Amino acid sequence: MNVQLTAAQRLQQEKINGFITDLERQINQANGATVSANLGDALNVTLAAFDRNTDSRFNATELTNLSSHLRQINSDQNIAALFTADGNLNQSTTSRADISGNGDSDNNGNPFDQNDFAALQHILASRSSTNTSQTVNPASSNTVSAGVGNPTNGVKHFNSKGSFFVTETGFTILTDTNVGGHQTDIYDNTGKMITRIWGDPHVGDDNNVAGGWDWHFGNDSTFILPDGTEIMFNTEGNANNNVYVTTGLYIKSGNDVYQTGQSFGTSTTGVASSSGARNSGISKLGISATEFDAQYADAADDKNGAGVFAYSAQANSNRGGWAVMTKDGVFQDVKNESWGDYLKAGGASFNGQYDGQVSVSKAQMISALDGDAVRSFKSLSSSQIVPGSNPPIKADDLFLDYYFKEGADTKELKTFSNMIANGSSAEKMSVLDNYIRNGAEIPLTDDQEIKFLNYLITPATSGIATTYLKLVKNNASTEKFDLLDNLARGDYSLNPTQSSKFLTYLSDETNIDIVKTYLSLVTGNDP
Repeated sequence: MNVQLTAAQRLQQEKINGFITDLERQINQANGATVSANLGDALNVTLAAFDRNTDSRFNATELTNLSSHLRQINSDQNIAALFTADGNLNQSTTSRADISGNGDSDNNGNPFDQNDFAALQHILASRSSTNTSQTVNPASSNTVSAGVGNPTNGVKHFNSKGSFFVTETGFTILTDTNVGGHQTDIYDNTGKMITRIWGDPHVGDDNNVAGGWDWHFGNDSTFILPDGTEIMFNTEGNANNNVYVTTGLYIKSGNDVYQTGQSFGTSTTGVASSSGARNSGISKLGISATEFDAQYADAADDKNGAGVFAYSAQANSNRGGWAVMTKDGVFQDVKNESWGDYLKAGGASFNGQYDGQVSVSKAQMISALDGDAVRSFKSLSSSQIVPGSNPPIKADDLFLDYYFKEGADTKELKTFSNMIANGSSAEKMSVLDNYIRNGAEIPLTDDQEIKFLNYLITPATSGIATTYLKLVKNNASTEKFDLLDNLARGDYSLNPTQSSKFLTYLSDETNIDIVKTYLSLVTGNDP
């Protein structure tokens, strides 16, 4: 019977797993063994039932019987009956597990009696007290718990020395890069493994998650979980043939950054061989995720097979898998590729390896923003509405649309954020929207774009900004640009009607003298 356990029940199962592991280690060490103090003191009820000679020294048979007994109850079906969905002991359990091994039953004939409750509590208490200590103070962050050894969220660690991270929403990241390995396993919040990344580097998901590979990547890359957690893989390899191995991880969650395994050192991401020191534990960096983003790109140059990937439930024909962010900002399902084909292609890019666009979460889109965009995005409130939008559009949603779908540059995004923060008019917001979506029709130099955007964040009217674009398109004379600047500074005392007329004359391909004559007539002064 296949029983789906909750994450809380998996946590309790992991604690029982740990106790069994400790006993089995003692069995392997000697024919007869004295149970370690931290187990013996806490587990008198359970151990006494199996210490047939009552000498506190367990022979091989006694230890084998005890571990076998506990293993029998450590099934999904029994765990589901022993614990409620939130992981607490189920006082009305229907489990028939005789945990204490005393053969007694309750008044209803159920083999699970009060002695079994006491024994189970001892087991859980022992496992909690002997579990490897975490190397990050949980109080220092409300988004990630991290440590070395076995994680405490109910999944079995693939080795006893690796590092683990548990995100706020229950995703678990296990890696042995801290001890020189190259493998990372990721579990969702139900305890199901969703991917394995290992070797040079292979990526397994769906049916091949732990037994084979589906596709490959090369240089430093970032993998983004549905809750927005970013896992940046530091790699080393031979840049000539695009064969790499993962050597360290950076985990970005919220505004915190953690690191384990090899660090970038003095190198920046994108360099095949970095000389950073190896961190055998977990370190929370002294800089924020925003500062980190400003220093490091999410991925190396894609000519070395690097990329930014997001886990999507739609990928792999709705079985779940990874999508890669393309140059046009959309996420495409990664098509499976053999190792031989990967080497033939030289890992140059993922072109031709796309298998259809998939949706990713808003949290993943935010995490995929580059460093400059992150700073602009963080100035927006999730409740702000874009002026004039009908139906109403949230400012942060439109920001992401501009970044991913329209390819807005840093200057445009910063202007948008400033305009939202300063309550710009709907007319000005419309001018910016049209420019971001259609600006390629009027290519501007960097200096010209800066000037145009500056008109939008100063008291200048939306008409002044649109007139500037027309002057650029018409390759107008310098004198016309100067007259527009004068109007923007408020040098002319024109009412709205006069200002509109002036801008019409200015933007039309008319002689500059006509514009000057109009100004002279309405102001009484020579321009």
